[in-house]
Amino acid sequence: MKKKHIKSMSFGFTLVELMIVVVILGILAAIAIVTFTKYVRRAKVSEAYAMLGEIRAKQEAYRAEFSQYADVSGAKSLGSGLWPQATPTGQKMPWGDPPVAWKQLGVHPDGPVYMCYTTAGGLPGDGLGGPNPPPIVNTDHWWAARAVGDLDTDGTLSYYDVTNRINTVLITNEGE
Repeated sequence: MKKKHIKSMSFGFTLVELMIVVVILGILAAIAIVTFTKYVRRAKVSEAYAMLGEIRAKQEAYRAEFSQYADVSGAKSLGSGLWPQATPTGQKMPWGDPPVAWKQLGVHPDGPVYMCYTTAGGLPGDGLGGPNPPPIVNTDHWWAARAVGDLDTDGTLSYYDVTNRINTVLITNEGE
């Protein structure tokens, strides 16, 4: 009896080919994580822009009613009166029950916030205090608002400032 020899053809991947695929997937995952982290941080920063816009609108409404801007800080300073707490943590913080000055201004976020906020208002001739205050024109009534955040929780704070004279947000240490 004659035996037939059949060539066996094996289909599969070698160990080297599998390792190359694993390395490629690892590189793609690393790129995706960095991109996702930047996207999340930008989303958190957008909260500051929205809240500062709301503070701007509420300050103008407050002046229309009371002929002056609200000084929520209590000291005409962007270094005091931060709410919901004095130091941002990078985590969401509940807005809670704000001080009376915030209630009078009428700022109410939709939910917890990543940043801490303050706003100061003054009369002609008054100055603005606090760390790195934005420029103000104090020949008339004025206001300034600040969002303070530590989104990457490294202890370095980022500042987002607006005033009644500046239509853009002034940023110091963006994304920190």
